[in-house]
Amino acid sequence: MTQERCTLPVWIFATLLFALFGCSQRPLPVNRAPPSEGFVDAGNGVRLFYRIVGAHGDTIVMLHGGPGFSMGYMAGDLEPLAAHHVLLFYDQRGTGSSTLVSDSASLDANRFADDLEAVRAHFNIGELTLFAHSWGAGVAALYAAKYGEHIRRLVIVDPISVTRTYHMRGIQTFESRRDGAMQSRLRSLATARLANPGDAVACRAFFKVYFLATFADTAALSRRRGDFCAGSSAALANKVKSVDRYTLPSLGDWDWRPALRRLNARALVIRGAQDHIPLESAQEWIQSIPGARLLELPGTGHFPYLEAPARFFPAVESFLAEGEHKSVIQIDSGATATVVAPDHLDHAKQIDLILYALPNGNSTEQTIGRKLTDGMDWHFDIQNIGAQTRALRARGLSQAVVAYLEAEKKSWPEWRRTQGYDRANARIVQIVNRLRSSLGNSRVTLTGHSGGGSLMFGFIEGQDTIPSWIERIAFLDANYNFDSAQHGAKLMQWLRRDPRHKLVVLAYDDRNIMLDGKKVVSDSGGTWRASERMITYLKSKVKLEEGTLGQFRRYHAPQIEILLHPNPDNRILHTEMIGEMNGYMHALLVGRPEYDRGESVLKRERAYTQWTLQQ
Repeated sequence: MTQERCTLPVWIFATLLFALFGCSQRPLPVNRAPPSEGFVDAGNGVRLFYRIVGAHGDTIVMLHGGPGFSMGYMAGDLEPLAAHHVLLFYDQRGTGSSTLVSDSASLDANRFADDLEAVRAHFNIGELTLFAHSWGAGVAALYAAKYGEHIRRLVIVDPISVTRTYHMRGIQTFESRRDGAMQSRLRSLATARLANPGDAVACRAFFKVYFLATFADTAALSRRRGDFCAGSSAALANKVKSVDRYTLPSLGDWDWRPALRRLNARALVIRGAQDHIPLESAQEWIQSIPGARLLELPGTGHFPYLEAPARFFPAVESFLAEGEHKSVIQIDSGATATVVAPDHLDHAKQIDLILYALPNGNSTEQTIGRKLTDGMDWHFDIQNIGAQTRALRARGLSQAVVAYLEAEKKSWPEWRRTQGYDRANARIVQIVNRLRSSLGNSRVTLTGHSGGGSLMFGFIEGQDTIPSWIERIAFLDANYNFDSAQHGAKLMQWLRRDPRHKLVVLAYDDRNIMLDGKKVVSDSGGTWRASERMITYLKSKVKLEEGTLGQFRRYHAPQIEILLHPNPDNRILHTEMIGEMNGYMHALLVGRPEYDRGESVLKRERAYTQWTLQQ
């Protein structure tokens, strides 16, 4: 995550915030309209067949191995990534359903880099996220040498050796893993395949034995969905007769390290610990790409996504989730906004701006959260708003930007008190207005936890009406100060103004909670009693349906969602509801048809674990 820190006079804050997020080039999403398959014109009569899998999230261009295989050997097995991303597969030239060029000039390896650029230009992708397996990493390296400015992120899986020297060592290791009987069997199968290179049966029989030496767990080979011999008879024959003959030899004595050193991209190299390609080659990949890191998966070989999917896919998701830009801005005397946006933010599309007012006693970094390590403060693992937001992006809110609003002394109630309530409320309105205007075309959610509710009420109290561009207001155990006379009419007017407006409240029975022998809330305080006041007021204006949602009592109308946990065990659920039970995610998703039709995340099982930052 990149970070910038600015201390700005509030009158120029909006302009510079836009500059921070608006000046850099952002990739545009691929066209996801049907059909999901088609062709890219790569020039000189070459057409590249593509297939798009996945409906939302950022776009990943998938580079298959070979040379000479098609996407068919890996597309099906990598589809778990399509749950959170759009996967753009294409068959490289000479393979699969792409144009089956067969001459040496057309199969020169550098043409593969030009093809990737044609794909990028066709879909108008500003900055690429590439997933490259085996030979696909070679295509990525060749592309980096010519078009490296377009690469933003790289996931490289068991890459072809970064130099020809390492490649030859890998071949020797590969061949040494076969005993005499297997080598004899493979020669026999190779002869049958060469006799009829377009025969899929002979092709599959050969590669079933050929790839055994690449697996640490050979049973994984039979679990694959992919097919190394996918494609037409002509495509299979073209690999044998032309691609194998021309493409790798066209590289000569290759060494991609100089080109990789010029890259300005984040990279993760995943290597199966028992891959035949030398470990030193993988280490050269990460030493050549500035800031790259290596993940070695024990007990796996050349196809770790088949042998260890439970370790492979979370590692990839965690790496991809780290692509965020963070700016810390002094927005007022004693108040900061930490604005976190995805790297792939597209300013041409509507942005979901989430204004999150921090709870008392928590810093912004603690609120964003991360995985705990020895000696870390436990506050880093109770809200996890950062991980929950990344999970929201994967669920369709791909344009979600969070502004974490932190007050001096980590208390919005105290900040308002010391400023003077009228003055503080007016300044809160200014802060919110400028944050919203700085990001232009945005839908705004006003939310907060615990004492963050003080900022929310300050915003409501600081003006005659709640602006229509506030689309959602979500009190996350934060509505302590609700007053029917002061807030009720404004909330109802706001709800009635636009059917898209949504009011969400989460609270629990805190009336008898004890801490250090004393009640946490007074006999008239707490969010349970505040929620009861709110329900009483709303029932006088609209019909609230009553029911349950998991452990919660539910009061709802088309624009209202109030969830109260009865807390039969009299536990402190204050922040547990927001973090451990995914309350923040639920508050942002409820009312959206695609979410309401499915299973609720509001339960005691983190729905965002794979998006938690490791450091």
